[in-house]
Amino acid sequence: MINLTVVRKWISEKSTIGELLINGKKYCFTLELPWKDNEKNVSCIPEGEYKVIVDWSNSKKTHLPHVLDVPNRDGIRIHIGNFPKDIQGCILVGERKGEDVVWNSGKVFGPLFERLKTAEEATLLIKKETDNGGNS
Repeated sequence: MINLTVVRKWISEKSTIGELLINGKKYCFTLELPWKDNEKNVSCIPEGEYKVIVDWSNSKKTHLPHVLDVPNRDGIRIHIGNFPKDIQGCILVGERKGEDVVWNSGKVFGPLFERLKTAEEATLLIKKETDNGGNS
């Protein structure tokens, strides 16, 4: 079982940058679109818990991690990329972050993909940094 957590920390008009934790340990940075009411192709997905599987992506023509059961969305993937223009709702991973960018995406995606590919089960929790169990 692999538990992924995206903690959204740095939010701008162009992107949402966070940290990806694997089983509670920081692994890399993430880049998503900003929140725009879950609007297809322009918004990040809602906070919540999702199941993740690895399957074939018709658009990318390869196997990728697939975030399942996202309300009113489909085809949400975790994949390689650097900039908001590289995504339409998916989650990018990177070793380093900058303003509206993550770098060295391939370096951290490969090991993450291998772990997910061999996992019997994987979940993804997406939350804001300020979430602390409801004790705001």
